[in-house]
Amino acid sequence: MIITGIFATGGMSLANPSSLSTPILSSVEYLLVAGGGAGGGRHGGGGGAGGYLSNVTYPITLGAVYTITVGAGAGTATGGARGGIGSNTIISSPVLAANITAAGGGGGGVYPNAVGDTGLSGGSGGGGGSDGATAAGGAGTPGQGFAGGTGIAGGPGDQRICGGGGGASAVGTSGSIPLSQGGNGGAGVLGFDGYYYAGGGGGGNWLTTIDAGNGGIGGGGGGGMQGPGAAGTGGGSALNNGTAGTRNTPASGDSSGGAAGTNTGSGGGGAGQSQYQSYTGTGGAGGSGIAVFRYPDTFANATVTGSPNVIYANANIIYRFWQSGTIRFNSVTPSITPNVEYLIVAGGGAGAFGGGGAGGLGVSVGVNGTANTGGGGGGGASGVTAYGGVGGSGIVIIRYADSYSAASATTGSPTITVAGGYRVYSWTGSGTITF
Repeated sequence: MIITGIFATGGMSLANPSSLSTPILSSVEYLLVAGGGAGGGRHGGGGGAGGYLSNVTYPITLGAVYTITVGAGAGTATGGARGGIGSNTIISSPVLAANITAAGGGGGGVYPNAVGDTGLSGGSGGGGGSDGATAAGGAGTPGQGFAGGTGIAGGPGDQRICGGGGGASAVGTSGSIPLSQGGNGGAGVLGFDGYYYAGGGGGGNWLTTIDAGNGGIGGGGGGGMQGPGAAGTGGGSALNNGTAGTRNTPASGDSSGGAAGTNTGSGGGGAGQSQYQSYTGTGGAGGSGIAVFRYPDTFANATVTGSPNVIYANANIIYRFWQSGTIRFNSVTPSITPNVEYLIVAGGGAGAFGGGGAGGLGVSVGVNGTANTGGGGGGGASGVTAYGGVGGSGIVIIRYADSYSAASATTGSPTITVAGGYRVYSWTGSGTITF
């Protein structure tokens, strides 16, 4: 329906009338983060972050269904086990020549060497544990993340200082002898939605007065501390922050690495020690991954499954997939012209002596009409000092389905809401709208 000029008494008009149509969407932004690796379960290195991928102008095919598989983080490493590898996060579609895959983060190494003291490779590599002189961190995947730090063991006092897991923007730091802090997790990356993702887990520490490693910014778990130092802190500035590791002394029990933040793809913290209470200390779990899409809100809404978080902000639509699902990018067919609904109420008339609703009594004045309802003013009672009430001002309301684009321009500062499947524009003063 093409709306030709409609004018209300107060001067409100629909300017530059045209049918509503949606521009053709050709590309979107995305970020993908795979599941993070777990920290090692005894003298453990920090888990590596899941691989991080992003593209600001990714070409899409309208109408095609894209399947999003969100990778799980590796579970806690128990019983002195090496940290597990996180699961991949994947975009797949029949229209793609190849899937887009962010690789799961590598697990942290542990004591002893027979179990595996080196960190595992992944999107970002897990930190090395500590058995023997040194234990290397795992490698990261080029373009997705960085390597884990090296773990080390030695005197005085049989210190065991484990490497931090790699992050999306930096390597995990390494331990050193004597009296070094456990390796910090590598830093994550700031995503276009304002949160950091994919920080490495902090390395565990045993029998030093220095602290365990901290989780990397973006949600990495803190390392466990077995001794007088402090446990590592969890990485912040994330969608969900990582948790701190725990601290114990050899006489009081085991210490565990902290868990990475959910849907951050960060690595879990490495355990300080776990043999004092039948290996009850654990390496922290890796964070689950995420997929996020963004494009301007002048384009049509996408069709989705999997219950993603949908956000309208800063002239963009953002779809944040916490779990697996699908997305189909849409466009309105140019030959279909949608309808709009409108409600126009002109200003109410003022009351006169004895006329209108809610009139005055005796020498009282009439009641004013309610603003923005078009209600008439009440009539005044007879008498010199009585007068009729002022008429209520008018209002204009326009709404249409929110699958169509926002109006290209408005004046008069209308109230704009998007709710219940509609875009609604409400004017309480004069103005214009351009579709």
